Amino acid sequence: MSSMRLVGFDPAGRPVLSLPIYYDVQESRVRLDTFIGVAKQYEILIHILAEEIFGQQIVIQVYVLPPEEGSLRQVLGVVVVAGMGGILGTGGWEIGRGFINGLTGQSPEEWSQQLGEELREMLSSEADESAPTLQQEGPDFELQQVVELTSAVVEVGQHFASNTTRDLVSAGINPEQYADAFNAKTKLFQHVEVDIQINGIGFGHEREAPIRREDFGKYQIHTKREDEPDEWILETVTYRVSSPNWDRYDSRRKWKGRDREGGVVYFVIIDDAFWELANSGGLDSNVIDELVAQVAIKVTDGRKGERYVLKVIRFNDKPISKELSPTELGEFVENRRSQSGFHDQGSLL
Repeated sequence: MSSMRLVGFDPAGRPVLSLPIYYDVQESRVRLDTFIGVAKQYEILIHILAEEIFGQQIVIQVYVLPPEEGSLRQVLGVVVVAGMGGILGTGGWEIGRGFINGLTGQSPEEWSQQLGEELREMLSSEADESAPTLQQEGPDFELQQVVELTSAVVEVGQHFASNTTRDLVSAGINPEQYADAFNAKTKLFQHVEVDIQINGIGFGHEREAPIRREDFGKYQIHTKREDEPDEWILETVTYRVSSPNWDRYDSRRKWKGRDREGGVVYFVIIDDAFWELANSGGLDSNVIDELVAQVAIKVTDGRKGERYVLKVIRFNDKPISKELSPTELGEFVENRRSQSGFHDQGSLL
């Protein structure tokens, strides 16, 4: 059953659906920049997902609603203000039906049954003077459609925020295909993570925070759109490693070391041969390890950024992978980019 709630109507008679955020904190407070930052990023995420669902831009207004008394809940209200003209009466959500079903496990029709009951109660309630008058003809049916389409936006937003990157990838929602949505969600969780008072967070109506602080990294990933070109350079480097990360699937923390010039570098190792040896106990690590490798480095505005170790030639005194020729290295890079980008598959999950 849907977790959405129709909470009323705005001054123009448009339905308002709630989008709650529950914080697990010892004291009844969160930082102001956390409150504002999370709400803003959730709003951005909702706009991005709405465009993904309907294939066109719609105008959405997000309100801050009063929380339940005594709760640690931040409640947002979502209203579709404009842009529905090309959707109503056309089965507009058909564009995103596969996206919706894959993410939520429900079809829009399943939501409409519950929401229809809520809508009838709201329209017939004398206590809600802002609600439109109940009609038996066209306007009432159109209002029902607006509620259903707004609910699609709310439900998808709640599910997208609540699922780990691994779960979204398993549902066929690829970070490269939906880069803007994944990046907005990452920024949302970063606002939560920097507030050390918050032990967990939840996006449902229940007073629960199932997403615990130690798992925040599973909901974050920095990615790019499929059509966004990269500028990369390839180098053979020697790094002196001071802080390794032996968990290949930990996307939060990178390897840390220094290059020959003494500069601090952070990098990810995606060499399968290296990880096979590491997992089988075939590598000896010291306080400071020396790594000789072929590396792909992303360049942005003339500055070196993300580093991916493609082939570890030597780890301390142990040979690992054969050094590739420039031609072989170019082919290797193109194959990686065409399959999953430079991201290690583990780092995506």
